[in-house]
Amino acid sequence: MIQRWIKAQRIGLIAYWLNNTPATLESEQGKIARRLLKEEIDSACEVDKLFIQKLPPSILHIFSNISNNKLDLKLRALRIDFINTLAQLKNSPDEESTPTINGAQIIAHHIFRGTGGAARIIRFARLVLHKGWKKFDKRPGYENKILPYIKCLRSIFR
Repeated sequence: MIQRWIKAQRIGLIAYWLNNTPATLESEQGKIARRLLKEEIDSACEVDKLFIQKLPPSILHIFSNISNNKLDLKLRALRIDFINTLAQLKNSPDEESTPTINGAQIIAHHIFRGTGGAARIIRFARLVLHKGWKKFDKRPGYENKILPYIKCLRSIFR
């Protein structure tokens, strides 16, 4: 995990340097930076084929902004992958960003530690879980049924 993070930071640093210096394809500095960038990306992709898709958006953005006159053919092709991954992140709906298990953990935390009533927790759960969530808040009296359980759970942790 830490190795992946270090690789991502190295890629971001080299991309940032290439983006903000007058290095061109012919300059010695540009050649060294491109060689290092390719080595970092290649070594990371050998370990994890989906490495580019798992990069932080900031790194994707920095790499995507390098002008074509500073990149060779291989890095231009990789730049397209970075741009596509960044576009996919921007266009993905929020429902895909929170897995159900993580959403359940968030809701449980708010039940145990929160101060909101049953109606608020139900509305919050609908926002977090999206898919497959029945509209319990539309059923009359449902919040009154779960309120004693919420109070009991909260009393254990206070």
